Amino acid sequence: MRDEDNFKQFAGTIGGPIVKNKIFFFFNYEGLRAKNTTFEPNFVETPQYDAAVIAARAGTPVATILQEPGTTPRIAQILPSSCAPFPVGTCAVVNGGLDVGSPVAGYGTYDSSNGTGGGLDGIPDIQYVQISLPATTKGDQYDVRIDYNSGQNLFSANTFLTYYKTIAADGAAQGRPNADFGTRSFSPSGFLSWIRTINSSTLNEARFNFTRYGYNGITSNPQVNFAIPRIEIQGLPLPGGQRIRFGAQQGDTSPGILAQNTFSFRDVLSKVMGSKSFKFGFELSREQDNDSLIGGARPDQVFQGPWNFANGTPVFEAIQVNPLTGGAPTTRPQYFRTTNYGAFAQNDWKIKPNFTLNLGIRWEYYAPPTEAAGHLANFVPANDPINGLVHGVVTTPKKMWDSNWKNFGPRLGFA
Repeated sequence: MRDEDNFKQFAGTIGGPIVKNKIFFFFNYEGLRAKNTTFEPNFVETPQYDAAVIAARAGTPVATILQEPGTTPRIAQILPSSCAPFPVGTCAVVNGGLDVGSPVAGYGTYDSSNGTGGGLDGIPDIQYVQISLPATTKGDQYDVRIDYNSGQNLFSANTFLTYYKTIAADGAAQGRPNADFGTRSFSPSGFLSWIRTINSSTLNEARFNFTRYGYNGITSNPQVNFAIPRIEIQGLPLPGGQRIRFGAQQGDTSPGILAQNTFSFRDVLSKVMGSKSFKFGFELSREQDNDSLIGGARPDQVFQGPWNFANGTPVFEAIQVNPLTGGAPTTRPQYFRTTNYGAFAQNDWKIKPNFTLNLGIRWEYYAPPTEAAGHLANFVPANDPINGLVHGVVTTPKKMWDSNWKNFGPRLGFA
């Protein structure tokens, strides 16, 4: 099938004086709309498999997963199926797909057979299909700037407002609508600047910046039930080691809730004295990183074959735990704080008409990250080459590492 792609980008600007030679404005807008649908061949479970497992395992978590709205894969076309990759006696081509077994034993019992569970029963369990994977992107950005000229002073204010929304089907989960995952964010930023011409040879520029990025993975994805784990069924001899999956992708940020704010200030004084041009400056940057990376508390479970999935007996589970208790992890927000400082002095000295010497020095201080609520934690191994991890301890430091005030960078150049 042919992939479909629709991309639109549009923009407009307007600007001019508000008060002649005094106040000026500028406005810019840019929009983006993109839709595309790709197709790929994939194995999926059949409606008959779902019905058989739901009937045999009524009231279990497995039945809940299979009955969750949006679980049906996006099937664009059914393709011919073959038992060629399967061991003899573990597969049969039937009307509607491939028969690879039937439910066996009871819920909670591990199936250690050849993978066919209770044996072939003539009912299709999986089929080879072409799945469709739609994706959309929508973005809007607004830019507004005001400049005010007052004698020796020039004041400027500028802001960017960015709205961004995406959602895409998950090919690894056979394009199931309830596994679609996306981003919906609002990112404002702006700056204020003041440029003052002190005299004909002296200029000072001060600037303040602010940027923010925020994202809530739960409210951005109402189609996802995050109470359902990421389920993976392995062990079928499918092309490329393909697995049949249910549920949205699992990871720290799926879902995650975060907000990152950055504040920065810079002041630079420029002075020309004959053949020498001096610059002195100071910079300060403060970052607030507020994160709730709660996705790791949602498990990823792997089952050996479709009948162990029907019995609820995984062979592997990935999930974050509290390292102190082994129980559920702490999902409270973390409020990390980081501050960076910088100062510099620079001299460009034109010694001769054809020779300029550049001299300078810069000092920087990267303050160790801290946590506003005092929730930092660190593991310190014991001084024992054999049992260092066994006898290690968890500490709660006030900062991530020791401060270092010795970051100097000299500069020497010529032209």
